[in-house]
Amino acid sequence: MKKLILRAVAVIGVLVLFHQGLTAEVGIKAGLSLAKYQWTTPEPIGFEWEYLPFATAGLYIEAGRGILSVQPGVFFIRMGGRYAIEGDSLEFRYDYLQLPLLLKMNILPSETFCPFFGFGGYGAYLIKAQGVLVVAGERQVEDLIEEYERFDAGLIFSGGLDLHFSRTTLSLECRYTYGLLEALKFPAAGESMKHRALLALVGLGF
Repeated sequence: MKKLILRAVAVIGVLVLFHQGLTAEVGIKAGLSLAKYQWTTPEPIGFEWEYLPFATAGLYIEAGRGILSVQPGVFFIRMGGRYAIEGDSLEFRYDYLQLPLLLKMNILPSETFCPFFGFGGYGAYLIKAQGVLVVAGERQVEDLIEEYERFDAGLIFSGGLDLHFSRTTLSLECRYTYGLLEALKFPAAGESMKHRALLALVGLGF
């Protein structure tokens, strides 16, 4: 699976570099992700996980200029969750290389201001997993990579606005990722963890 994802990244990279001969737009997107996993345990844990904020960025290719277009990409994204109380905190950070594939519906494709909706899926490969505990100002970091599945996949729901100019496209997008696979490698009886994240993205296409 790791080799498959790396090959997909390489293909997207080649298309980005040599897209001039294709009827496609390439670009970059960056913004903020708010991750909070859905963690089910046999017994109540006594507190609520909070959103884990982090920067996200990636490359995309968009093929199709009409009502429907297809947009594959490659992104760096952090999943996880956090809990904080009275200055102390616990964060679980899972860094993924994500390959999203969106089918976009462009409401006004020939206009400068074009609202859009999108639906699709993603595959992702876990490159780092850490637990970060801060107590009384002291920070402890633990490597958790062996406790989690390396591959994740799920659904993506998207909506936003494209601003078309003569040679560029500026996009404002809100994206929600809904993980479908179990993240824990060795879950206990009645335990389950699946990733969720809300992304706010700004993109520039050429």
